[in-house]
Amino acid sequence: MADIHTNTFKLISVNKLDNSYHFSIPSFQRGYRWGRQEVEDLLSDLAEFAGNTEPTYLLQPLVVRKRADSVYDVLDGQQRLTTLRILLHCVGQITGHPEIDNNLFSIEYACRNKIDFTQLDQLNWQESPDHFFIYKAYHYLMEFPEKLKKIYTILLGQNAQNRIQFIWYEIAQVPTASTSDLEAIHFFDKFNRGKIPLTASDLIKALFVLNAKRTPENSALLASPKAVSTTDEQLVQTRTNLIIAQWDQLEKYFQNPDFFAFAFKPKQTAATSTLGVNTLDDLFNFVTHARPTDHDRLPAYRYFQQKYNQLDAPSFSKLWESEVLAGFDELLRWYEDVTCYNYIGWLVYCGEPIYHIREQLQTLADRAARYQHLKWLIRKKLCGAQGTLEDLLAARYDTQKELLAKTLLLFNVELYTKANQKFPFAAYYKEKWDLEHVASQHDTTLKEKFRKDWLLWAKQAFDLDQEPEQDPAQQAEKQALRDALENSNLVKFDDLYRRVGQFYDKKYDLQDDEKKHDISNLVLLDQSTNRSYQNAPFPYKLQCILRKDHQGRLILLGTKNVFLHYYTFIPNGETHLPNLLHWNSKDR
Repeated sequence: MADIHTNTFKLISVNKLDNSYHFSIPSFQRGYRWGRQEVEDLLSDLAEFAGNTEPTYLLQPLVVRKRADSVYDVLDGQQRLTTLRILLHCVGQITGHPEIDNNLFSIEYACRNKIDFTQLDQLNWQESPDHFFIYKAYHYLMEFPEKLKKIYTILLGQNAQNRIQFIWYEIAQVPTASTSDLEAIHFFDKFNRGKIPLTASDLIKALFVLNAKRTPENSALLASPKAVSTTDEQLVQTRTNLIIAQWDQLEKYFQNPDFFAFAFKPKQTAATSTLGVNTLDDLFNFVTHARPTDHDRLPAYRYFQQKYNQLDAPSFSKLWESEVLAGFDELLRWYEDVTCYNYIGWLVYCGEPIYHIREQLQTLADRAARYQHLKWLIRKKLCGAQGTLEDLLAARYDTQKELLAKTLLLFNVELYTKANQKFPFAAYYKEKWDLEHVASQHDTTLKEKFRKDWLLWAKQAFDLDQEPEQDPAQQAEKQALRDALENSNLVKFDDLYRRVGQFYDKKYDLQDDEKKHDISNLVLLDQSTNRSYQNAPFPYKLQCILRKDHQGRLILLGTKNVFLHYYTFIPNGETHLPNLLHWNSKDR
């Protein structure tokens, strides 16, 4: 391969990048994908620098390849360059100098519709992922007018200075177009190591785009560009545009949390943040059965790179249909089939690799056979080869929490399946989940920070439960506890806490810990809700569940049904309706 490391290395001030500079983002590069955090970080850095006396602020390297006079392909740094272009437009809007746009550099994305950076407020954000992220970045920046004004003073105002600079890294030209592009990709890969990593999908996309330029009909274009007809160039462009258009469609699906959550565990699962958007790396790992490791983070790319080197252009081109799109179509069929979606989602959540599920289902054309095989996989995952229903019923909270959690999740998944609804895996991944005792377990004491709240919860529970007890002794204890709660103080808390626990244990036939800790007294509840009412009595828990559900929090269907006594309402010839404020052995 030719050496491209002969380069021009210099510093160039941002305010020198005027309208004589035209930047192009090659088709093999990823599009613009910065989110709010990255955009705000750059804005804050520049605004802070504008207010101090430091001589220079160096932006990270801008790696370019000169294509013509004042026209440069951007090989690295396009996220920062694009954000800066958006930011400068916002500066003009905020400071009342829209004419600034007329003297700024331009950016174009190869194989994309042109983006007008002077009309970002009117950008059609639905047109492509690039449009969407640029539109969002513009609105993020417009939320900080004072910071934008600070930046104006040193970049574009009357006292504009050369203090904000790019590290300009210009790689040398290489003789032929094909070699140049291949070298640029390898350089792009090396340059990104140690930074925000270049994804396998970025490099795989580059291979398919480059392959469109090396088909037999276009061999002349690669050998001698000047000798080629306009028709040949148009053919290359058409093939390239087709790949780009299909790529954008794939990306849109992978930006839908409901699509990727059932087949691939989301990248982010913290309850306080949104789900991270999975990349197309997941798709390519799926179709190649690749498993990235710390030692090899791009195995799917290496698979296609090897194929690129081994196959001629038409054969490699067929892989796009036979492997990539075929694999995606399979995922799409599962996504649109409620039963497959729910069962596969449970298996993936419980650690079954999605590529293994694909291997198991590939030979099953009949839908009923697929369902039956998925059930077999679920049973094997949950119980092992010899597991039985009795094993699940015998599981205990204190020794087999993981098994109980998987079982209750499956119970909820099946409820949604029977109702022909997709289980909300995306929302489920955003929370942390606890096994919750419907009737509370009671420790010997309660931490001091929860005691005042517990007294309030217990009092509300007794206030809600006005129905007299059938056992006179139990009724007398209930009245005594109600009086004690009215006149409670924290000095005698432990005794009162113990008596209330014993009262409800007897009421719900849970004196035996074995009953309290088996699956009949357990549900799945999000951690924040569960831990917000430490060992509260059942009536108060019911009130909390209803409030959370009313607020739109995810309360699983099975959990809601249990607390609302749906399973006690099953017709059995009795006319007496259950008391919703009680939780007894019949309810369990």
